Amino acid sequence: MIHLRTSSQLIGGLSFTLMASLMMSGCGAKGGNPIAQIVTNIAVKTSVQNSEDWVQATATLNTGGFQVAGISFPLSDFKSPAQYGQITLTPISCTKNCNGYSADLTIQLNISQISREPSGSPLLPNGTPLPVGGLQNATTIAIPIANTGAQLYFAFAKGVALLGTAIPFSVLDPAGHYLPGVDVFQPFTAGPIQVTAGIFAGAAPKTTGIGLFMDISGVLNTNTVTPTVVRNFAANLESQVPSKITLSPVHPSQSKENRLFRKIYGLSQQGLKLEMKNE
Repeated sequence: MIHLRTSSQLIGGLSFTLMASLMMSGCGAKGGNPIAQIVTNIAVKTSVQNSEDWVQATATLNTGGFQVAGISFPLSDFKSPAQYGQITLTPISCTKNCNGYSADLTIQLNISQISREPSGSPLLPNGTPLPVGGLQNATTIAIPIANTGAQLYFAFAKGVALLGTAIPFSVLDPAGHYLPGVDVFQPFTAGPIQVTAGIFAGAAPKTTGIGLFMDISGVLNTNTVTPTVVRNFAANLESQVPSKITLSPVHPSQSKENRLFRKIYGLSQQGLKLEMKNE
């Protein structure tokens, strides 16, 4: 397992609530938008189960004034019976040094199974492009998470592996109605993993929420993880064109960004709960 604590400068544990307060007072973090501070910890490991390669990633999310409803969904394709793994949200009890609520987001993915799926051109739930560059030569797959509106993303090519998810929450719909089509993503580094985290906003239901994308290329190409996974995964990519993932900041105008944070801050003060609803 590779267990990574994120940079204290960019993701020092500020909550949505504190983050929005900073933005409204004009005191945002230096060198980048504090949106990335919703992620406070990342752990990644690989394994072999029944001769198939798996990767598991867990990210701790600091959701500030929003409680999180615990829930788990299988990852599957509506068009086939294939099961690719599971995604889970688990609330965390905090006893000290807390700035609100937290939850663990865990993705368990069978990369042997999902890498057999055809490539597509997936978008975020609000219809905007993924906040990731360099995937032109990669196979990019999106799997819907039940009927929640959420998506699981996996992209791979020679030397490249990207794991991500975009999870809409209905309690954030008013922010999407207010500023549809706005995305705010900030990249940062966690050990050998490049990460970008942020918010996407859309006018329709189930199109406003949190996005998290992890460049796990280094994890699947290092001797510190299960050798079988590295060997099997790499063997399937021999004929592919080498690629390189690019994670760049995604920001609207400062005015729109501040308005989005103000709206989210207002919602966070209403005692609302973040839920993945299967409906």
